[in-house]
Amino acid sequence: MSAGDLVSGNHGASAAERDRLEAEADRALAEAEYEFYALREALQVALDVPLRDRAIASTRLSPADEPETVETAEAPPSLIARLASAAA
Repeated sequence: MSAGDLVSGNHGASAAERDRLEAEADRALAEAEYEFYALREALQVALDVPLRDRAIASTRLSPADEPETVETAEAPPSLIARLASAAA
């Protein structure tokens, strides 16, 4: 469906106005399509980063909320494998 199909129901507008509206709609559609493909490319680049190299955002609100002794535990290999296959 072209933009012309969308504005063709506007019988009260002049031919010049319909042409202007159609051109405007076509430009907006082209811009949205360009943005979509740019976002898709950025997402693909982000997904190409190996899982072990990705930053993990913390859900903690502030350092004051953390216990005094924080020990980091490594994830079991089975969990790492599942996460890596889900990211692929």
